[in-house]
Amino acid sequence: MNKIILLGNMTREPKTTRKKNEDGSEMVITKFDLAVNRRNKQEGNADADNFSYAADEQVPFESR
Repeated sequence: MNKIILLGNMTREPKTTRKKNEDGSEMVITKFDLAVNRRNKQEGNADADNFSYAADEQVPFESR
């Protein structure tokens, strides 16, 4: 399994929802966006990549 660690800024407040499973249990899902600055060789060119993530109790952080 590959791992990646991203350090950045959250671009909006996390949104938490609850979903009922077929067996009656409840799953909590939290979605958030992350902006990560790119490392450029040229000074003064600020650029960022945006990532959308969803986290639940079975897969801690999975890009969706």
